[in-house]
Amino acid sequence: LNISVNRTAIIKDALLGYGSPINGPLPLGMATTAAPSNMLGIAPKGASSTADIAGAQSILEKNGWKKDVTTGIYQKKSSKGAIILLSFDIYTADTPDLKQTAESLKKSWTALGAQVGVKVFEPNDLYQNVIRPRKYDALLFGEQIGKDRDLYAFWHSSQRNSPGLNVAMYVNSKADSLLEDIRTTGDESSRASKYAQFSQLISSDVPAVFLYVPDFVYAVPKSMHDMDLGAMTVPSDRFNSVADWYSATDKVWNIKLFTNN
Repeated sequence: LNISVNRTAIIKDALLGYGSPINGPLPLGMATTAAPSNMLGIAPKGASSTADIAGAQSILEKNGWKKDVTTGIYQKKSSKGAIILLSFDIYTADTPDLKQTAESLKKSWTALGAQVGVKVFEPNDLYQNVIRPRKYDALLFGEQIGKDRDLYAFWHSSQRNSPGLNVAMYVNSKADSLLEDIRTTGDESSRASKYAQFSQLISSDVPAVFLYVPDFVYAVPKSMHDMDLGAMTVPSDRFNSVADWYSATDKVWNIKLFTNN
């Protein structure tokens, strides 16, 4: 499923090109001198920006899956002799970008040989009736990572049940230990090394398919100056430097103030 995703097409169709592909759990821009090649996320098992349908089918067939000549859907026999279809539903929120992304995923995975449905919910309904009880086959959702870059809530095994945010229900004791250490260490080099190790674990286990980071598009008038938006976590962060903005200048008298001491 992971290597058959066309991230470039998703960004073009769902985000009109305003986004960047991502292949791991770490936000873009986390590169450090301690681990520059790992901070953007290690590509999980060959993931790329374009789809590799043939490679994905090869993986399935090496693991006992066979395509039904009539339906074109992969299937295999369970240990008890029952037929298992490569069939599942994608659950997501009723927003334009997520709906389009879900349809793009469905298209890629149908080409792979899977039977895929898309179930769309109002955001509150999705959270209350799908995410909280963990009632989904596959969940298409986003993560908003704060400026502290703390990934504990999204991947630690203690957070796999509601109200935790480990919606992949990922469990790995080594990952737990790394996430705990990252929270307590103040040494940036050590943190970078542990982030890299964590990213490698995610790459090996593939608990999720990572897709993209959307751009924040903010239009401003040409008359506005000294706008330095910098890194943003939430849209309101664009106002962090608002005290430095200006739209016009005026000449003033060059007056020197003298005081008697």
